[in-house]
Amino acid sequence: MSLSLKFDSPAGEALHPQNARPGFVREELQQGPRLWSVAIPTGLVIAGIAAIWFLANRYDSEPYVPVLAMLLFVGAMIVVRRLTGLLVAALMYVGNFKTKAAIGVSVADPTFIVLMLCCAGLFLECLWIFSKRGESILALFRGQGRAVLFYLLFLLMILVSMSYTVAPESGLEKLERMAVFGTLVFFAPFILFKRPKDLNQFLVACILLSLALSLRNLIELFHPVASVLSGNTDITRIGDAELIGATLVILIYHRFSEKRPGLRLAAIALLAVGLVASAARSAAFSVLIVIAITAVMNRSRRSPAIARRALLSVVLATIIAGVAMFWIRQLPAAQAKLAYKADELSQLVKGSFLPGGTAEQRMNFYQQSLVAIGEKPLLGWGVSGWGVFFLGADQRAIPHNFILEAAVEQGLIGCGLLLGFLITTSSALRKVMRHGGPYFAFLLPVFLLSVLLNLVTGDLESRMIWFWSGTILAVARMLQYQTFNSQELLSPQRYRTNA
Repeated sequence: MSLSLKFDSPAGEALHPQNARPGFVREELQQGPRLWSVAIPTGLVIAGIAAIWFLANRYDSEPYVPVLAMLLFVGAMIVVRRLTGLLVAALMYVGNFKTKAAIGVSVADPTFIVLMLCCAGLFLECLWIFSKRGESILALFRGQGRAVLFYLLFLLMILVSMSYTVAPESGLEKLERMAVFGTLVFFAPFILFKRPKDLNQFLVACILLSLALSLRNLIELFHPVASVLSGNTDITRIGDAELIGATLVILIYHRFSEKRPGLRLAAIALLAVGLVASAARSAAFSVLIVIAITAVMNRSRRSPAIARRALLSVVLATIIAGVAMFWIRQLPAAQAKLAYKADELSQLVKGSFLPGGTAEQRMNFYQQSLVAIGEKPLLGWGVSGWGVFFLGADQRAIPHNFILEAAVEQGLIGCGLLLGFLITTSSALRKVMRHGGPYFAFLLPVFLLSVLLNLVTGDLESRMIWFWSGTILAVARMLQYQTFNSQELLSPQRYRTNA
């Protein structure tokens, strides 16, 4: 498109770019930017000096104290932005390391601190993207608008169900957690993961935190508190097992250090022991099922290197888990619990439920959920309404199946939105598996694991399902628009050679 200028005065001819002296127009057009490039830094310097003078006089301190405080604040913001991936991982794990749940909002609560730091890092990243020429926040969601729309509509449905819920107190808490934590972990990958190395920072943090969880659970089994020995405290840690199992799957299918395969196998061994120490059968069996399904799919896709590496890792993990099971079962803290779980498992193999066992409770939950759906099929009972239907009181309770939970509380409309979101995410995952190569092979098993876990023991507040869905969509955008150098990916030939 061309732009023509017309002048009415005789002098206009001299002002036309074609008749002007060389460099005249460029100098005139650059006067504004040159002025702003001087004015903005000058204004910031003056504002900083004024702030230092005000703080020094307000708190009767030496001028260097506010100067150091401002430098520390700037340095902290730089560190937060550089380590935002680590903070997102910490947000996924922080609740598992806490010994007491927070009551209300407390600035001293570790979850609140990590949440604020994570929000600060994402905000700074958004400002950085916004300041770069030719880039925009909306560009981060290119090609993934349908999945984002499904998520927002589902969240809106939860908000709407708050207006007719039968559990207003617990429903408000659930809505707040979904709107804050669920939304943050879903959108964080879109903002952070623009290159494969950005994703690696998060994955390395997850490995370290999962190893710490495994060690913590083992130490507590060897040094149990009195309430554990007396049977008043359950040693089952479902949340720990889910995170450890996901990290175990990632290590099997993603090679972080090709120069240190022994270190990777040692981490797999420790995570397998930590998974057993968590005493959560659903997570352990889900990991085995997902690995078996993925092995079949990789074989059909002709990925022999990945299949061999997965087989070696699975054999190692299974042997170590079996030895750990026999070993941990002798400990006083776990003896009674693991014996009870073994009895229940043997009853399931025979085709019956152990009275009062977990399997019998799950079946009761599912049957009651179907009854609840039949009573209010369209809009459901409202957010957190399952607890009122099952317990008869405004208390937090879940059917241990996030699809049934959505159908009971948001009706078939909300369940349809959730299924639409999962189908759209699965379509994006299929494209990633087709075009991403072995570098992103771990996304298939970790997504299957997060879905399966939430079908047998999870709920809508699970951060795993939302985070890995957002990660898959971010990687699909990354591959579709090639927002990275192709050399950042390990070639399939390199995988075949070193597997």
